[in-house]
Amino acid sequence: MLTYISGGTIIEQPPKIEIILINDGSTDKSKKTCNSFKRKFKGIKIFNHRKKLGVSASRNKGIKEAKGDFLIFLDSDDFLLNGCLNKLSNLVKKNTFSDLIIAKKFIKKAEVMVTQ
Repeated sequence: MLTYISGGTIIEQPPKIEIILINDGSTDKSKKTCNSFKRKFKGIKIFNHRKKLGVSASRNKGIKEAKGDFLIFLDSDDFLLNGCLNKLSNLVKKNTFSDLIIAKKFIKKAEVMVTQ
């Protein structure tokens, strides 16, 4: 499983971001794509499973390797909108009493549908 993150999105995120890519035993070009991102952007960590272990094992590996205070998971069909991590960071700062924040934004063709 590889999550596609456009170059512009990575650049426009906060400077204290840690990006961990887990290649869950993919047989396509995911490993090559991960290495390409690592060459372009500093601070990307890549972990490759030799065989497919599944989403739970991949997320657990990411949790184990993460050094930050907060986590966001992206699956292979997800992507980050520009500035979304800044918005989530501000939301966390305003809601210090929350243990979990779930954000959903569905994009369909050219229109954006927001659910809350």
